[in-house]
Amino acid sequence: RFKDTKVASSLCKFLENEINCQNIDFNTISDYIISTRCFDYISHTFRPIARILGLDEKLVPVLIISNVGGYPIGIRMLGGYVKRKELTEKQAGIIASYCFCSGPAFTIGTIGVCVYNNNRIGAAVYASIIIANLLTAMIINRLFGINKIKLESQAVSESIESKIISSVETASKALFSMCSVIIAFSVVIVAVNELLVFMNISEKSIIGIIIRSIVDVTNIVNINGKNFVILPVVTFVISLGGLCVWAQCIKLNNKRIDLLRCFLLRIVVSVLSAVIFYTLFSEICKDFVSANVRNPHIIVNIDNFVPSFCLIIMIFLFFLKKRLAFKKKV
Repeated sequence: RFKDTKVASSLCKFLENEINCQNIDFNTISDYIISTRCFDYISHTFRPIARILGLDEKLVPVLIISNVGGYPIGIRMLGGYVKRKELTEKQAGIIASYCFCSGPAFTIGTIGVCVYNNNRIGAAVYASIIIANLLTAMIINRLFGINKIKLESQAVSESIESKIISSVETASKALFSMCSVIIAFSVVIVAVNELLVFMNISEKSIIGIIIRSIVDVTNIVNINGKNFVILPVVTFVISLGGLCVWAQCIKLNNKRIDLLRCFLLRIVVSVLSAVIFYTLFSEICKDFVSANVRNPHIIVNIDNFVPSFCLIIMIFLFFLKKRLAFKKKV
């Protein structure tokens, strides 16, 4: 818990930059894992977890990384399996519904520390989403026959160095697509704000913030950190991801995964996340929020436009430098 608002605000800015760096890190790692199938050699260590979840042991790393790395990671990784025809579009869409999470940096760091001034509140929200994902996996894997899928190990012919370079390039292209969507939604949010004014709804009201958060989930940071009642709704919104996140998923998907099925299942999982939070963590977090009332409220304003624009410039320079290096060799 932070009593110094300057320290907390600085931490929020650091977390914002950390989330942006995390995107390219996890995109690179996930692409490398899919292309090299490096986890296939130790997949037997995931066998106990796989049996409980009703999931092939080679897909357990996808579940773990997607629930830590951020929203689009799971869909990108599963798209690789569909591309190699190891999974069908329908199967990947079902699995993607629980391989979907904001990651701890945003939920615990930004929501917990910066909004509610207590990292345990963010941890409770994050835990609710993870529990909902795992329960969903246990149920729908058996309901839709995902537990019968058996993936074969595949040999990789390319060198490790070439795979790392290829993974960085692919991750950069994916991040470029994500940033372009984020910049486009910065314009959409302005239009939504004008619509709220027309409807006589204050953009700082709970309804206004929820509407803006459904469009872009990062707007949930504008919620009043002294309001406990809204926490299950906050859990639902973060679990669902918002239209901006789903637009990024569509951009990265390349029609490989049945995203409509995934989205409909995700709504159910998000409701379950809110119910789990209310059932398991409401009383605990109520005391944390009550203590927070005595502390100053930290105003958080995440600026997605500037970091996204800077990342696009960085990616452009990266590929430009690579092209110049190639011309010198030729």
